Amino acid sequence: MGRRLAYLVVKEALFKQWKIKGSYDIATDDEYFYFKFFEGDDKRMILEKRPIFTVGRIFIVKPWSKSIDT
Repeated sequence: MGRRLAYLVVKEALFKQWKIKGSYDIATDDEYFYFKFFEGDDKRMILEKRPIFTVGRIFIVKPWSKSIDT
């Protein structure tokens, strides 16, 4: 899988890049980062900007669902 990205590095980099109005929570597991936005406009903006390049990696952003797959 390569070098694993640190949670705080990703959160800070994306916060600066996104320039969102509200805040968000972030969680991670061995494969994915999960974002919960507190402002609906922020969520819509981020979903429209995909994919996202940050900290030398590409992030494919999709709305969460129970059947999330790669």
